[in-house]
Amino acid sequence: MATNENLLKTTIRTKSKKPEEVFCKLEHGKNLSLINNNELNVFFLNISNNKFSYADMFDLLKDNLGSYVLSRNEYGKNPERAITKAISKLREIKNNGDYGAGGELGELILYVFLEYYLNAPKILSKVELKTTKNQYVYNADGIHFYQFEKDGCKFNQLVIGESKLKNKLKDAIDEAFNSIIKSKINDKYDIDLISTEIFKETMTIEESEELKSLIIPHATDDVNNNTIKEKAFGILIGSDIKINDAVPKSIQRQELIKSLNKTVDEIVEQINLNIETHNLKGYSFYVYFLPFNNTKSDKSKIMEQLLIEDFFKEV
Repeated sequence: MATNENLLKTTIRTKSKKPEEVFCKLEHGKNLSLINNNELNVFFLNISNNKFSYADMFDLLKDNLGSYVLSRNEYGKNPERAITKAISKLREIKNNGDYGAGGELGELILYVFLEYYLNAPKILSKVELKTTKNQYVYNADGIHFYQFEKDGCKFNQLVIGESKLKNKLKDAIDEAFNSIIKSKINDKYDIDLISTEIFKETMTIEESEELKSLIIPHATDDVNNNTIKEKAFGILIGSDIKINDAVPKSIQRQELIKSLNKTVDEIVEQINLNIETHNLKGYSFYVYFLPFNNTKSDKSKIMEQLLIEDFFKEV
């Protein structure tokens, strides 16, 4: 079921590129060991000169800096200056030491995946959470809203985003789940967040009240309406995969797909282990994997370029 059109619409911008023109999707047919709703999506970028090419992804992310960083209210006031304003906010936060080098890249990519592929509109980004008047300290990399129907029930999910970009796959997955555990421990905080004044800074009062009614469970809820209100997790994992330069370029893509299929098995095994270990079988997980050439250095370089306001004029 599509998200309530009277409430939130996705904010993603596709002026230069659409995600399907940027990210190639691996068809693997594997899922997590969960009976509740879950997805495991594996994407990869085009190959150029024995490496993943970031050019198209750069264009897509540049278009979406404003819509990711700014609230709907703020973006709507001056869309033409949205990117400039977004860059200034990210620079300010970086100078305050709130992020690791390039960490914002994962947050931005996860925002694109959740909005475009899951059709789960952004409620709040990490940047909005850190720059509101209330100055919330929050572990999540974003909060989204997802509605769907399954087994005769309607589900309203508050999707908590976590992104980890590490050179090693296991490190990225384990660190993502460490953050998820912190969020689980502070479970009441997510509801308190939505019940506070913060929404008045990001959306209209009417939108805020309607969203709260859809997400926050109440004892007075009609037990016969078959609506389940719950929390879920959206995860972006990024790690290194080396392009095989020992084979002809005509078959490099096929070799990459073979490598990615092996990686899928590793992802499923490691995530299932974390879910079991941390007793998280009651949650839905929407997982996205994207490989990089050298994750640690690449994420920093990409974000540095994205934060050059006049990049296209300078190069």
